[in-house]
Amino acid sequence: MKRHLLSLLFVFVCAAALAQTVTITFTAQDAVSQYVQLDSVVVKNLTQHWQETVWWPDTVLTVNATRIDNHGKVEEFALLQNHPNPCGGVTDVRVMLPEEGPLFLEITNMHGKITGRFHQKDLPAGTHQFRVTLPAAGTYVMTARHNSKSSSIKMSCNRGGGSSTIVYLGAGSLFTYELKLTTAHPFNYYDRVECVGYAHINNVTAESQHITETPFVTKTITLPFSETQYSLPTVVTDSVYDITLTSAIGSGNVTSDGLTPLLAVGLCWSTSPNPTINDNHTEEGNSLGYFTSNITGLTDSTTYYVRAYATNSVGTAYGNEMSFATPAPFHCGIDTLIDVDGNRYNTLQLGNQCWMKENLRTTRYADGTLIPQAFATALDGAYWHLTYDTATLYGLLYSWPAVVRDPSSAGSQTIVQGICPTGWHVPSVNECYQLSNYVGSQSQYTCNNNQSYVAKALASTKEWYTISTTCAVGNDPSSNNATGFGAMPAGCFHVHNCFYDLYCGAYFWTTDCYSGQSYIMSLTMGSAYVNMYWRDRNNAYSVRCLLD
Repeated sequence: MKRHLLSLLFVFVCAAALAQTVTITFTAQDAVSQYVQLDSVVVKNLTQHWQETVWWPDTVLTVNATRIDNHGKVEEFALLQNHPNPCGGVTDVRVMLPEEGPLFLEITNMHGKITGRFHQKDLPAGTHQFRVTLPAAGTYVMTARHNSKSSSIKMSCNRGGGSSTIVYLGAGSLFTYELKLTTAHPFNYYDRVECVGYAHINNVTAESQHITETPFVTKTITLPFSETQYSLPTVVTDSVYDITLTSAIGSGNVTSDGLTPLLAVGLCWSTSPNPTINDNHTEEGNSLGYFTSNITGLTDSTTYYVRAYATNSVGTAYGNEMSFATPAPFHCGIDTLIDVDGNRYNTLQLGNQCWMKENLRTTRYADGTLIPQAFATALDGAYWHLTYDTATLYGLLYSWPAVVRDPSSAGSQTIVQGICPTGWHVPSVNECYQLSNYVGSQSQYTCNNNQSYVAKALASTKEWYTISTTCAVGNDPSSNNATGFGAMPAGCFHVHNCFYDLYCGAYFWTTDCYSGQSYIMSLTMGSAYVNMYWRDRNNAYSVRCLLD
């Protein structure tokens, strides 16, 4: 932040009648030693009983103790730039009137809406001062009209003053960008001088402690205020994640409360940039630190902009802007699924469930973490190829710890993404029962009208050994796969270090486990049923993922 100082330049005569120059520079601090921007400083010569006011401009202001008078005739009508600019909601403006007459002032925001007006029928020639309060952060245009002339300035406001007013302060001394304010008052090096500063702190005019000095050398005087200057909070937009068709989770971090209690924190979002609390927003209490928010009510296939916010008595501060896009809806049976390795899978709708139509064959988790590969021996949390390259046809075989990734998260009541791509999960045993029950409820999928004979409808038409048992998967495999599920007889890798049941069985892991074993869904060559069995979790079986 640029630190503007007020400077007062005194030229005084020493006893030897030699001229000497003394410059006093003023700055200010609040009760906790924060920098305070001064509006003005009143300097009183207690010895010679005079006072001078130093007004705050945009840059350093110098007062010359010469006898040049700048309070002469005003030559032209002008609306001078406000001070300070940018402002914190309150700022001062001066208007130069070359002749007596009416004055009309009007303030508009950048949308053309009028936010303030002032009209005085008769003002004398000279310079007139006004105090302007602006309602909210933004850019404003102030226009002055006098007789047939007009003049405009642009004003910047970095936080609202809470109202919209133009108050006449009276006639004032002229100051210009040449930054020269003259005084004809006498000064001697031994004079005692009292200084007091005035500033807007928390939108209220405050008076500093009175400082008495003998300013015989150039120095800086720090004027202390007893008030604590509040500021906007500081907040950071942290992340947006778990994005679905209609929702997301976002987070933020409030790192400073601006020295006054927080009123609310949260996230705000919109389909347009720079969202505010006038748009959709959450409220997550009023505490410093990290927070998360549920962003709800979203529309699929849409880009959103989100910012964290924090509000205190000064106003509302916003964090950095982030954007995210909700996904397009997934059309099961039409859209395909791509895993992190780039493998593409067809999909299949059966009842209320959407299944992968082929066995999983990824070598990495959705976050890119590699899954260890095992060969001739069992390996916890790994995958296996068959003895020849059949991954495209059969998929890969995985141990149960590799499938669920975190065994402590598995269970029939929990959706476990595990090895599946984002938005998909490893099915529970109940979801496998739901599949077989749905197929059994559809007469076109049953064998001999027996609702329990559904294995043929789920098994592929190829790669199975044949068998003569009526309605068994291996009985005329060409009549299998009425559902399109296409379960391939990939067999398994057994914990005793051998491949087992190739061409004879299709086995799929579920998330359910008990006492060192886990459930599989089983289709075998000689059976007409879909069965559920406990098996050693270090065996390796196939995986079919289910849409969340």
